[in-house]
Amino acid sequence: MDHILSYDAINEAATALPKMPDFLKKAGAKPDHVQYGGARMGNQPPNAWRLTAKSPDGKETWEVVFFPGGTFSTTAGSSPRGFLRSGGKWKANSTGIFSMGAKTIKGVDMTFTTFLVLNPPS
Repeated sequence: MDHILSYDAINEAATALPKMPDFLKKAGAKPDHVQYGGARMGNQPPNAWRLTAKSPDGKETWEVVFFPGGTFSTTAGSSPRGFLRSGGKWKANSTGIFSMGAKTIKGVDMTFTTFLVLNPPS
């Protein structure tokens, strides 16, 4: 039972979402709890910043989720038509620019490391 923490030993401040970076504030991001897979555990505190963007034609809403550790995940498109999910690393940089759909984010460098196309057109 050495691996079980007492309630008093839990440091909630250490797991709190840090201050939102300025580039995300300016772009309109919102704190949110993001969980990819597993059973949802009730109302969880925010662990990421979610930013939505309209597709170039304005018909869909796409999203970028920024995690405080410097990683991100994107979703563009919708089911059942198919969509693109990608991810990678972000770093605040005053001269960096990233565009997704109709949204341009100034002040960040984005490096993509994964791409997944679900239900691609034939």
